[in-house]
Amino acid sequence: MHKIKKSKSIVVRTFLISFIAMMSLITLVLAIQSLYIDHFYMDRKINQAIHNLNDFAEEYKEQNWQIQELTKQINKFIRVNNANLTVNGFNYSYADASNISALLVDYMLTIDLDGGYYDVYLDEKALDQAFNGEIPYKNQEISIQGILYHNQQTVNAQSINNVTIENPSSIIVENAEPVEGKDTAKKTSYAGTAVIADVSKISENITINMNSLLYTERDIQDIMVYYETQYSTKNNVYYTITDMPYVAIKAVHLVKLISMEDGKKNVIEVNASLQPVNEAVSALRDYAPFFYLMAMLISIAIALVYSRMVSRPLVTLTHIADKMANMDFTIKSPLKGEDELGVLSNSLNILSCNLDHALSELKEANKQLVLDMEKEKKQEQVRKEFVANVSHELKTPLGIIKGFAEGIKDGIKKEKSDYYMDVILDEIEKMNALILDMLELSKIEAGQDTLQEVFNVKKLIEKTVKILEIPIQKKQLKISIEGDYTAVQGVKFQIDQVIVNLLSNAVKYGREGTEIIVTGDIRDGNHYISIYNEGNQLTEEELESIWLRFYKLDKSHHRESGGTGLGLAIVKAILEGHGSDYGVMNDKNGITFYFELKIAEDGRI
Repeated sequence: MHKIKKSKSIVVRTFLISFIAMMSLITLVLAIQSLYIDHFYMDRKINQAIHNLNDFAEEYKEQNWQIQELTKQINKFIRVNNANLTVNGFNYSYADASNISALLVDYMLTIDLDGGYYDVYLDEKALDQAFNGEIPYKNQEISIQGILYHNQQTVNAQSINNVTIENPSSIIVENAEPVEGKDTAKKTSYAGTAVIADVSKISENITINMNSLLYTERDIQDIMVYYETQYSTKNNVYYTITDMPYVAIKAVHLVKLISMEDGKKNVIEVNASLQPVNEAVSALRDYAPFFYLMAMLISIAIALVYSRMVSRPLVTLTHIADKMANMDFTIKSPLKGEDELGVLSNSLNILSCNLDHALSELKEANKQLVLDMEKEKKQEQVRKEFVANVSHELKTPLGIIKGFAEGIKDGIKKEKSDYYMDVILDEIEKMNALILDMLELSKIEAGQDTLQEVFNVKKLIEKTVKILEIPIQKKQLKISIEGDYTAVQGVKFQIDQVIVNLLSNAVKYGREGTEIIVTGDIRDGNHYISIYNEGNQLTEEELESIWLRFYKLDKSHHRESGGTGLGLAIVKAILEGHGSDYGVMNDKNGITFYFELKIAEDGRI
């Protein structure tokens, strides 16, 4: 297996690429934030203030609030926007300034009553009475009794902290209409506790101009010329950013000029500190190193998980491919899916199966090739032995014929001449028998004369026994035919030759005065025939080689042993041509030849 270096591992490379990509993105975001966040927050704060100022001015112009409602709306604006708002040039229709001043209260308390916010308006005297000369503070709990005006979200306090308020605020408008979406009940009595949510001083947020202080058209023009030249403009609002004295904090000043329906002009000004923006930016910059460190740790974790998740299938496929390279096709890829990795996994599995099948076929072909080569080698050896044996078998009779023919030619005596001729004829007969056996063996091996028929094998055995009657009597042998017999199917004259050759061997090599037993046995749909003769047993080598051509138990090939050495080779060729099982084995005090034949389908001759 090829060892992959860790530095070149896809897991490591995927991890590094993922980590570097995420950290580059985070670094870019932090850099942009560091450069532009203060401008972004400042612009956002200014745009929000301009938007809210325009909404306030539009509603003020449309509703033409009197002093009571104007005071309430100013304080709401201050609370919502965390900015100071003043209205300059307010024109009130009362006869004198004392009446106007009487309508103004000094303080407004915003209290939380069971989750709803209400405003309580108090002058400085009432505030001192209710809080014993102290200034109230946020989240302070108080007891209060009075009238709740739901549509105005205000409380006309009658007592606070068990102190009676002598002059409840006249800022409450008795006949005010309910506000849309609020409780339709105009007022209800309330007595209980409440929590102060906010405290503001009203008189600091509104400037009232009496007849002697009203802006003239000339004043308005001068003011607007200054704003137009010195201030920036956006959505009909003039604004400028200034530095607050003594502190490094910026503030924004906004000015809005509105013309009322009666033709009078009012100037609304908003002063908002940008300190929250500066604090937010400073906090973000101070937090940036910790955020960067945390982002780095999270990026490492994410990159590690991502790299393992992405590379695990590739590592699995690499392992399987490596196994395939080492000719191991037993491992299959478990990956499934319709993506590229799933398709690759399926292709590897198919390739593995195909290679395994092809390799198995190749191995079988190689085995068969080896067997064929061995067979060819054996055949070549058999051919050499065949040529040698044929040469040996023909050399002797030809030598005898030549010698005796030369004697006749040289003019031997008459009485010897007849003898020489008898020898020559005898040798010719033997040569003729050898040639006939060789031709018969060639015909059988070539598959000729394969016409099969149904016949009684027992009758063939009995006929062969009669043919061999003279040599049987000469050696005082006894032939016993035992067992079961039935009709068989095959080439009759070839099976007859098998029986003749095997019985001839049994008679030839059987001990004098012994018994030759021929046994028939029917089993498993086949007819088995065995021929036993008592005599010398065979060695392992002889048991394997006895079926070879020209093989003789008499290694000297003495002519007295008789036979051509092709009898059992012919038996082998015939039985193999019939697809029959056959063999020889040592048995008791002798040897047994056996073979099988197919039983005829109808079992009758």
